[in-house]
Amino acid sequence: MEHVGGGELLESLMDHGGFSAEISRFYLKQMLNGLNKLHQSGLCHRDLKPENILFTEEDYNIKLTDFGFLLPLEGRERTAWLKSRVGTLTYMAPEVFNRKKYRGKSIDIYSLGVILFVMHLGSMPMEAATESDKFFKALLTNRSELFWKTH
Repeated sequence: MEHVGGGELLESLMDHGGFSAEISRFYLKQMLNGLNKLHQSGLCHRDLKPENILFTEEDYNIKLTDFGFLLPLEGRERTAWLKSRVGTLTYMAPEVFNRKKYRGKSIDIYSLGVILFVMHLGSMPMEAATESDKFFKALLTNRSELFWKTH
């Protein structure tokens, strides 16, 4: 395993808060490139979060880590639908939380969207993508102005 000594994205966010739009785009592009390689290899991560994104020590580029929930995109049953409820609640797509069948690529992209939100604004968009979360409910009911008023 390669040594990556630049620390976690989470540590950087905790130390500095959100990043500028330019820096957020720069790191999002690197995450998308890494995720694309993973998806092109027929795999999905299923637990993307700032703790699982590391910086290289020499140039502070991004490395995706922690492949404990890695699974083929086609799933164990080879139907292209996954159903295990895994991941971290605050980065978990609603279909995973609700124990519905899901596509691996889609939930990885959802998690990246949450990470982008946190990188740019320095705070979580919601606690969880559930109807009991007031911010998620505002988005579900087309009341995005309430969501953005707070954020």
